[in-house]
Amino acid sequence: VQRERKQWQKAYDSIVKAIRLKYDYVAAYRDFVSVNASLQNAEKALRALAQQHPKLAAVQVGLAHVYGLEMQSDNEREAAKQALELDGSLTWAYFYLSEAQYRAGEYAEARKNCQKGLRLARQNDDVEIEIELLNLSGLIANKQGRVRDALDELGHALSLSQKIGSWEKEGLTRQNLARLYWYVEDFRSALVYANQAYELCVRLDDEEGQASNLNYMAIMHSMLGDYSEALNDYHRARELYRRWNQRGSEAICLGNIAGLYERLGSYAFALDAINESLRLLQPLDQQGWAKVRATYLMVKGKILTHLNENAEAIRHYQEAMELLAPLKTESHQICNLLIRIGEIYRDEGKLDKANQVYRRALQMQPRIFARGVHEAILLGLGKNQLLAGEYTRAQHTFEQAASIAQAIERPEALWRAQAGLARTFEKQDRPLKATEFYERAIRSFESIRDKLQAEQQEWGFLEDKYDVYVRLAGLLYRRHLKHPLQGFDRRAYLVAEKARAQRLLETLYKSHILQNLEDVPLRLKEAYLIKQKQLQEKHLALSEELGKSTAAQDRQVVVTLRGEIDQLELQRSRLLDQIERESPGYHELVNPKAPSVDQLQAELLPENTVIVSYLVGDQESLVWGVTRDTVAFEKIEMTRTELRRALAEISPLFQVTKQPTDVPVDHRWANLQPKLLHDLYVKILQAPLGSLLRRGQTLIVVPDDILTYLPFEILVTRYDKAGLTYLVEEHPVCYIPAVGLLALPRGTPKNASRDLLAFGNPDFGPQSQGLVQWVESRVPFKAIFRGGNFEPLPFAELEVRAIAKVFPRSDVFIGKEATEGNFKTRASAYRYVHLATHNLTDNAQPMYSKIVLARSKDGQEDGFLQTYEVYNLKLNAELVVLSGCSTGLGKLSRGEGLIGMTRAFLYAGASNLMVSLWPVEDRSTSELMRAFYANLKQGMPLPRALQQAKQRLLHAPDARSNPFYWGPFVLIGDSWRAGGGTR
Repeated sequence: VQRERKQWQKAYDSIVKAIRLKYDYVAAYRDFVSVNASLQNAEKALRALAQQHPKLAAVQVGLAHVYGLEMQSDNEREAAKQALELDGSLTWAYFYLSEAQYRAGEYAEARKNCQKGLRLARQNDDVEIEIELLNLSGLIANKQGRVRDALDELGHALSLSQKIGSWEKEGLTRQNLARLYWYVEDFRSALVYANQAYELCVRLDDEEGQASNLNYMAIMHSMLGDYSEALNDYHRARELYRRWNQRGSEAICLGNIAGLYERLGSYAFALDAINESLRLLQPLDQQGWAKVRATYLMVKGKILTHLNENAEAIRHYQEAMELLAPLKTESHQICNLLIRIGEIYRDEGKLDKANQVYRRALQMQPRIFARGVHEAILLGLGKNQLLAGEYTRAQHTFEQAASIAQAIERPEALWRAQAGLARTFEKQDRPLKATEFYERAIRSFESIRDKLQAEQQEWGFLEDKYDVYVRLAGLLYRRHLKHPLQGFDRRAYLVAEKARAQRLLETLYKSHILQNLEDVPLRLKEAYLIKQKQLQEKHLALSEELGKSTAAQDRQVVVTLRGEIDQLELQRSRLLDQIERESPGYHELVNPKAPSVDQLQAELLPENTVIVSYLVGDQESLVWGVTRDTVAFEKIEMTRTELRRALAEISPLFQVTKQPTDVPVDHRWANLQPKLLHDLYVKILQAPLGSLLRRGQTLIVVPDDILTYLPFEILVTRYDKAGLTYLVEEHPVCYIPAVGLLALPRGTPKNASRDLLAFGNPDFGPQSQGLVQWVESRVPFKAIFRGGNFEPLPFAELEVRAIAKVFPRSDVFIGKEATEGNFKTRASAYRYVHLATHNLTDNAQPMYSKIVLARSKDGQEDGFLQTYEVYNLKLNAELVVLSGCSTGLGKLSRGEGLIGMTRAFLYAGASNLMVSLWPVEDRSTSELMRAFYANLKQGMPLPRALQQAKQRLLHAPDARSNPFYWGPFVLIGDSWRAGGGTR
């Protein structure tokens, strides 16, 4: 009773008294272990008692119980044997001996001792220990391949538990039924039993039991493709294990979390979680934990392969093999390890070695997870056969894999098998079957994606799936060439739209509802705002931790905060589901469909406008050109790798590192190559779409992959002895992440009561004082960049003062007044929002990129306007200008584009953004912005106003004519529909 009330000290004192009254009372020792502060304390006390009473069998049973919980199988076996030597009638001693043998893989001996214990339990009419032994016997039978016997024994245990009314024993049995169904890969039944066991543990207030069953529930959700629910359950289980100081179980949760992050393409988060898992496992060197450590070494190896660290991955796989080799463990572990090694051999082009490894795995015939292991081996063999040109064999292999994946309901495996079949049919020149199976594969992995509850969980999800869209579109392109009137070009366009930024569109549609929460029931509105505030607090804490040096960061804190954010995101998503159910019409508003080509031409595209839409793949790339009356669908003769290489040769601006340091960054460093810019123009625009392009047309560019880094205006359309012409001289240009953005509901901003809000040259410290006056009096100056060096920006101040004169209703904040607090409280009231300041782009953690403002006087704002904070703003702006370095950059995600400030401001309600794609210099940027706003005042549409401003710098008599200075700024949104002028 005291234990159930969590009166630990009282319970401890009572049990100690009981033991002193009757030292051979076996049950008291199990209770003694449960009320101790830690297993280590219990072990120490029982060892001391065993030395005092070496002939006391009950103490040895207590020690066996401790060793079993600590996964020390050898010690558990010896303690149980010693107890039986002292007293052969102890049923619990047979239980622990059998459990130790079961964990060591000695199933025949384990079953024999389990049966002895059962006979004793029945003789003594001890139903509780009989239930425990039936549970263990069922698990042993399953490992021996006797599934029917296992179900019978667990069914008997369940019946006895209900007969005696023991929720504790019923919960244990239902948990083991969940394990059994997991082993035989009936994940839905396993989930049902784990959930029932969890509910019983909740009734009993048994937090350790809750954690254990949450872990099983998470595994089943993961197997069934519900990753958000799985992450939530793992995080909840981990919290409970940490509370009870169960380091090994916490490590298991973290390892499984890492595996899920790996599937989601979040490799940085996955690496943090797996490193923390392995750190916790390090001191647990007992035999029982060796298998666990091997499992998570394999997970880390898999993560490292994604990071192109194959040598390190192989090292981790070898260490795992060394741990597994001496164990009498289930062969599925070694099979999985061989599969991973085979993947590396295949990636390195060593097909013979990969096939040898897979054939070795096929011979092992694991007793549990047999179908899943077999399917994974078949997938590996099928890929090898496809690469070797053995298409008939590959088809048969992939068909087997798909059949197994479908039978055990594994969507993650099913889409891979379907994609393999599609590729095989394509190689066999069977386009109808190939199209069918590409579409099936897409439906399979989109069924997983649809269950993801947090936007951040989706950012890397398509990383290993995106090429399925590209291959399907490529196949439709070849069918279009043969049958140009059958609409394959239009089908391919819809495939590309489905691939690109679909989740962004859904998020933007939702934002239109959430920006007007007055239409939502009050209780849901309040609950939603509370979740928003909690998320903001967690993001702030994580941002502060990540802002420390790598050595100073507490990775355990990082992983914990990441988990808390995942859980809050899921809770917020559930609130959105509730809003959808209770608000008529909400579903239609937040589940957008990409407009068809016909709808695009008839309703959305203005005259003299061309949409240029790209789809970049590992094997081929495609482009669509759409005008009011024409559709062109062509192949680009450049792959993803070739495009990346071409851009890197044009300038270091397009290399992976976007913000160089310790070098003078100017047009000489950028060294933009006009000849190469012309070559690229020919390949990606002129050759495929030249017949569609006319001087003066507005180009709406839908970039993909590395092309997202390229401002198309700097492409060279003419390069000869007479000179060169840039694309900006022939076309106004704007950009959208997906064509579906054109169909976003749009009207005149309701609450933009004023014209311009401008922030410039915030006060970063005393060194900025007086510089404006000094700069105004001089022409030569040191180039100052609006990046991460926090130098004062005198021209940014001149910039905002000048553009404020364009608008009659404008407000300007500079120096100490340009605070984060002033921005947040005022931003919603303006048609144009302009921020001329430093920007800190974090490509790895885009939610924590920062626009640098002044600190608030009251100290409540730190001066860093971070991405996650922008998501919570409510804007009515027609245009937001981020006049700083690399403000348009972020994490490049396949299928979602660049994730960072741009996405956040669109979500917050901005119709358009002007952002930069590389470091910008203070003076030239100031001139560009002043010219842009002057053009806007004259009534020019946004793209034309920016085009004219760029041309002004282009024709300057000095270095400002270099595209390095006028090229980085681009317009994102429906800017061709937005006019200039003032109201």
